[in-house]
Amino acid sequence: MPQTKLRLAWDINSFSTRINGIDIVIASKTVAPFDIEAVVEEQDAALILSKPDIIYDPGDKPAWFLANKLESQSLLKPGAVIKRGVKPFQLLAIVHDLDQEPSWSSVWIAQSLENILKLSEELDLSAIQLPVLGAVHGRFEIAEFIQLLISAVSKNKCALKKIWLVVPRHECYRALSILKESQQQLTSKGR
Repeated sequence: MPQTKLRLAWDINSFSTRINGIDIVIASKTVAPFDIEAVVEEQDAALILSKPDIIYDPGDKPAWFLANKLESQSLLKPGAVIKRGVKPFQLLAIVHDLDQEPSWSSVWIAQSLENILKLSEELDLSAIQLPVLGAVHGRFEIAEFIQLLISAVSKNKCALKKIWLVVPRHECYRALSILKESQQQLTSKGR
């Protein structure tokens, strides 16, 4: 008789906490803890980091024409969030400027988080997938990101009920520990 490989189900209750009415659930990209209405993606000011949705044939345009066109495109402001598509929406969080070193900034990440929450309210979203911004294409620290996330969620009222915080599988327990510790600090400051 062939052996079947058992997989444990992800215990959503063990990897979640509630802040300001929003359940923040930590899970890896391979474990979807609930249905989502928008996926946040980390992006740079020139939209170079994402894979293109559509590749256009440049036709018979000379290379200098295409280079000038690319150069003349205005860069997006770091901290901005762009909505694309329909549900589930794609929310592009502009947290990188590839002309800077490092390419990310905690100020831009904090601003993007605020804008994600505002856009979630405008679109009446109840559940989103959110990566650790600045860590997908950079080395922004998970602990610092979680502090920024808690700060944004604590001071902004929005329609969101759930945030799926996507972290690498090997970082799930550490991220949960940081999240709960940060939440306790927030609670003790509020007393």
